[in-house]
Amino acid sequence: MPLRRAPIPVQRSLAGVLLLALSLAAQAERRHESITLELEDGPTITAELRIPAAGDDPYPAVMLFGGLRSAGEVLDLLPEGKHPLALASFDYPFEPPRDLDFPGALQHLPAARRAIFDTLEGIGQLHAALAAHPEIDAERITIVGASLGAPFAVIAAAEHDIPGLVAVQGYGKLATVISHQFRIRWEPEWGRAGALAAQILGHGIALWARLPEPETHARELTSGQHALLITAEADRIIPETASEALWEAMQASEAKVALQALPGGHLRSGADGLIRRIYQEAIAWKLHAGLL
Repeated sequence: MPLRRAPIPVQRSLAGVLLLALSLAAQAERRHESITLELEDGPTITAELRIPAAGDDPYPAVMLFGGLRSAGEVLDLLPEGKHPLALASFDYPFEPPRDLDFPGALQHLPAARRAIFDTLEGIGQLHAALAAHPEIDAERITIVGASLGAPFAVIAAAEHDIPGLVAVQGYGKLATVISHQFRIRWEPEWGRAGALAAQILGHGIALWARLPEPETHARELTSGQHALLITAEADRIIPETASEALWEAMQASEAKVALQALPGGHLRSGADGLIRRIYQEAIAWKLHAGLL
């Protein structure tokens, strides 16, 4: 079922709640805590937790994973509102160089592959730490993954039975997505040869790395979970077939799922206004799903 034709069950039911979320303007200080995550065979990860300074605990919480911006930068964009909410995240345990030109980028693949699995392990440990935290409500934890973070969110939600999942510009078919990143660079210059080379390289990377499939995990979401997929109507970075694959898998699960399509293109660095808007959409959905 193409995404452009799929029903958007969240849209009508959340209209009033969204207006409420958009009105959340009161900013308040959050208390900062650090959580040390000891990976089994990887690096030590330090997660940042921000807990509301006012309100009655236990608080609902959001674990947020976006692109390659630091955790602190992303969390700084998100205001406190009428409903106190704890926020948590950590930096990915891999920082790629600024210029990832082929074939030089291939030398970074082993470190990137290890970082993928270290990140998944770290998210599992962070969820466990939040669930055990005396000021956090374990039944109202949501993981939000945006763009690069979306596959991590989907996989972790299924593996660790996280109550809420928001996949912002999420996708399945990782080999297709990887190929597409090379294609949009190479096809304009090299034509069909560039497109073919991109397809071969993208699928080769996915096969070598043995990447977990988000859509496979999405089908394993349970009846006690709520999941929201937010897409961009003019997304040039994520192929529509990859977004469709994830949405179809979510629909095939037992979870309560919803789809929200937003105008505009893919999230990019500096799009702070769009990030805040998506956050507001997620807050509205959490209210509707009983996770806030």
